[in-house]
Amino acid sequence: MDAATLRKSYNILDRVLRAGAYLNIELNSLKDDGDKNTVVKLVYGTLENYYECVYVLKSLVGRMPKPKFRALFLQAIYALRHLSAAPYAVVNSSVELAAQIGGGDIKGFVNAVLKKVAAGDPEKMPSALSDEGLEIAANAPIWLVKKLTDEGYDAVRVLRPRAEKRKHIRLTSKCGKGEFDEKECNAERSETGGYYVDVTPAVSALAAQGKATFQSPSSMVAVEAFGELKGKRFLDLCAAPGGKAVLGAERGAEVTACDVHLHRTELIRAYAKRVGVNVKTLTNDGTVYREEFDSAFDCVLTDVPCSGLGVISLRPDIVLNRRSEDIDALVEIQRKLLLTASRYVKPGGLLVYSTCTLTACENGEQIERFLKENGKFCIEGYGIVPEGVRMILPDDKMDGFFIARMRRKG
Repeated sequence: MDAATLRKSYNILDRVLRAGAYLNIELNSLKDDGDKNTVVKLVYGTLENYYECVYVLKSLVGRMPKPKFRALFLQAIYALRHLSAAPYAVVNSSVELAAQIGGGDIKGFVNAVLKKVAAGDPEKMPSALSDEGLEIAANAPIWLVKKLTDEGYDAVRVLRPRAEKRKHIRLTSKCGKGEFDEKECNAERSETGGYYVDVTPAVSALAAQGKATFQSPSSMVAVEAFGELKGKRFLDLCAAPGGKAVLGAERGAEVTACDVHLHRTELIRAYAKRVGVNVKTLTNDGTVYREEFDSAFDCVLTDVPCSGLGVISLRPDIVLNRRSEDIDALVEIQRKLLLTASRYVKPGGLLVYSTCTLTACENGEQIERFLKENGKFCIEGYGIVPEGVRMILPDDKMDGFFIARMRRKG
């Protein structure tokens, strides 16, 4: 493990930890110079064991080093404790990287700290029942661990779900009979009709051609909850990157897909083009009432911005800079989106509200308040959402998702 590889992972981690950059965007821009797999493993591993690495570092130095050195220490601690790389290579390369980042004065300090880690210090980790122990077990801040525990969850299980190594795809209408070989990619059928697959060259080729697309089965449930879509006017109010809107179009709906940002609207357009369906796209602030949409749609999907705790296995950076107040702010945005979306459903039409998170205030409580204030709507069960409200907990097959299906009274 050389300093060049560590520099690449450091750059990503530093932007995520200090600047609040999105991990998925940073990784998407990562060039493959032959060490991409190692860089990705370092980045994910460090973030998935963030609270453990922070505890180890603090126990050795008493307080966190200057911000620009934190990613360097944390990734080295992760590598020394969890990877099979030679300890001397990790230490020496990290010392070299430290000199590049902060000059020669820091080299001795980095060398001394990391040699202690390599030697097995510290020997004691915190009690499993202490705040620090719970943070390490759940890899999340203690306020969130306690919040989820108070709401009845096994916080460690839902925040550290077992991840299915295969990816989930669904075949699109462009995929002809015999073009997809289930045995070749170790395929297993999912609840929503897609497949968990090993990403073989053949699968990648189908995806590039728009004959298959990577989509979470939980995400598909939010669309399948509408039932029959053929010929229906369908509005996806917060659509980017476009997976649900495109699925709705493939099911035969006349789809209008919106997002507040132009560049994200363009992502929807590109997605639809790749799959070969027609989707009308519109840059639009979903919290602001749009008169021409009033009572105009048979089906309205409101997949709102949320705290994202249901997809934490894919985005371990989600909770690192999250505060309780951030969720409160999201709840208010969700409320506005839901109220606005409800005005666009024609009498007798359907409104589906969905999130990819777990907290009650963003899910069940949000719906309870909406129904109390809007007598025109009622919960209605159907098919894949038999009770009308479904909470999917994250596990090795499904992302965490909340879906509520509501009918506007005629």
